Amino acid sequence: MKGIKALSIAFGIIVIVSSCKNPFLTKYNVKGEIVEFPKSEAVNNKNSLEWWYLTGTFRDSLNNRYGVEYVFFHFCTKDHVSRVMVNVAVTDENDSVFHYDYLIKNRKNYLGKSIVSEDLGSYMIDNHNNEIEIESQPPINFQVQDYSWKGGQGYYTISAKMKKNSVGFNLTTTPTKPVVLHGDSGYVNYGDITTAGYYSYPRLKTKGSITLNGKEIPVEGIMWYDRQWNCGEITKKDIAWDWTAISLDNQSDLMLYRIKSKKSDNYLFGGTYIDSLGNTMKLNHEDLKLVAKKDWKSPNTKKSYPLHWEIEIPKLEIKLTMIPIMPNQELKIKSFFGSVIYWEGLCDVRGEMNGKPVKGESYLEMTNK
Repeated sequence: MKGIKALSIAFGIIVIVSSCKNPFLTKYNVKGEIVEFPKSEAVNNKNSLEWWYLTGTFRDSLNNRYGVEYVFFHFCTKDHVSRVMVNVAVTDENDSVFHYDYLIKNRKNYLGKSIVSEDLGSYMIDNHNNEIEIESQPPINFQVQDYSWKGGQGYYTISAKMKKNSVGFNLTTTPTKPVVLHGDSGYVNYGDITTAGYYSYPRLKTKGSITLNGKEIPVEGIMWYDRQWNCGEITKKDIAWDWTAISLDNQSDLMLYRIKSKKSDNYLFGGTYIDSLGNTMKLNHEDLKLVAKKDWKSPNTKKSYPLHWEIEIPKLEIKLTMIPIMPNQELKIKSFFGSVIYWEGLCDVRGEMNGKPVKGESYLEMTNK
């Protein structure tokens, strides 16, 4: 595990293959040393495993709070079939209900053009009205049945309508901070596992509507965006991880993770700190500590997840406590690989930084425990 500079796996698809041989085709993974926009945001032809990921917190006019998770996965398996999986979830704090759905399809043309063989065209932003105007082909142009995502570089329009209930959303995002290139260049060396692309847009200003039980509710909030690729080789290793993205009321943000081999009890920590102006600081293993307590056992899957987290980053004088707003934010997805079971949900954060009280919200992911 030594030498891993950073790891923040945004979603739980890798759980699919945790008990079987790696099925992903890795020989077509993108080779590069820096992120290039808009190229790096678009679909990679035959990539082993890549994803586009949004999570966010919203409030309506009555200050009711909601959480949203939206992820498009693209992966190519050794049978040379390219597939798409969409995961979507909405947390309704007021009614203590967690809604989720998913869809898996062969790729076909669902994800737009490949960056390898086709011209992306261009897109433009109308800053005067703070709205996106698409001019030709944007780097992200996804449409899979009732799930869509369009735009680029933090300016996105997304919509979803779950199949099994009257829940969905229509949202538009605008960046408020510059892109965060993890691993300095946007390519992260995962030790002897792989080198994967990874960047984020924290604190995307977002507005639109969430639909619950057929009722459309105007909302505003912020979202966190992650983009990763070349991740198929990670499934070769028997590893487990926890990941979180935190937004504090002093306008700073954190991405944190802990990872371990299932053969060992030793954890490796890492992450990135983003200040209020968008300046970043890489956090190494020795810089932070994540301690998980108070397990909750799912009544549906009997899996256990810790729901009380203590976070310490001495070099930044940060001490935080992170607690989910409700325990049951677990997803169980059935696919041709098997079952994907993981926990990902909205949390409250409280603590102090530089001797001053801070509070905030986060999304927490727990997989492969």
